[in-house]
Amino acid sequence: MAAYQIVFNVFLYFTEGLIIFYYANSFLKHKYNTKITIIGISLSHLLLFGIYYANNTILNFIALFVIYCLIFSLLYECRFFTALFNSALLLAIMGTSEWCVIFITSLFLKKDFYAYQESIPLQMFDIALSKLAYYLICLILIRIFSKKKVNTQNKSGFWKLMIMPVASVFALFVFRYISLETLLSNTANILCSVASLCLLISNIIVFFIYEHSINNASELYELKAVKQKQEIEKQYFDILEQNNKDLKIFTHDIKNHLEQISNLTDNTEIRTYISKLYGTVNQYNNVALSGNKTLDVIINKYNTLCTNKNIEITFNVK
Repeated sequence: MAAYQIVFNVFLYFTEGLIIFYYANSFLKHKYNTKITIIGISLSHLLLFGIYYANNTILNFIALFVIYCLIFSLLYECRFFTALFNSALLLAIMGTSEWCVIFITSLFLKKDFYAYQESIPLQMFDIALSKLAYYLICLILIRIFSKKKVNTQNKSGFWKLMIMPVASVFALFVFRYISLETLLSNTANILCSVASLCLLISNIIVFFIYEHSINNASELYELKAVKQKQEIEKQYFDILEQNNKDLKIFTHDIKNHLEQISNLTDNTEIRTYISKLYGTVNQYNNVALSGNKTLDVIINKYNTLCTNKNIEITFNVK
């Protein structure tokens, strides 16, 4: 086996790891931090890479299914049957993509279905093309069924960005056509294979960056919303503070008026009534003096609420 084919397969399994990482993160919450999750997925695909060279299709299929189930079960928070379902779904998409790519390319290029087995470059083109189709289907499933909150603008940006993988699929199809119709040198075949792999990896990286930018934008939006809420609350507290100051001045004037009225009469009943009014007015003058304007407003707010509902309340500003 050519050395460049081994390198190609290494990067191919690396891209499969990226795909399942992106897929799982879109639907499930991981149990550990991102670094540990990536290490776990990388080690599992390294094991799959070793099993691949046993040249046993059934063994490869079983190994893929078991490893995927372990990835979902051990690295993400999901039930066992959920892990089984997602593993089976990904394997079905992967197998269908490979078969459809070989069938469609053979049909359009009017070549034998098994022609790819006679040429290593053709195998690489078909594998890269099928993995890109597999990734494209996963992207569509993620965007349609993922429960992540994505606004209309982000959805629009995603579908516009889908032009890149679709164009890459067409480019890989052209590469395969050229390799069939033209007798290319070994170096040219290697370069085309590398270009196919680079297209596949670049598509995955672009969507990773896109998703990261969306997360950053969402966090920025949340920070702006929190800041705006704080500014509104500050304005509200400023208004309450001013109202409290006005109320304090008003109650001070009322008390002076009541004292003057009390001094102008010798009637005991009137003095008693004014004394009750004085006590009632005085309770609205209990503005806390903690040195913190916001705290004073909050204390007065709940002090007034409790007084109106005949609830005894005590507080210590320290």
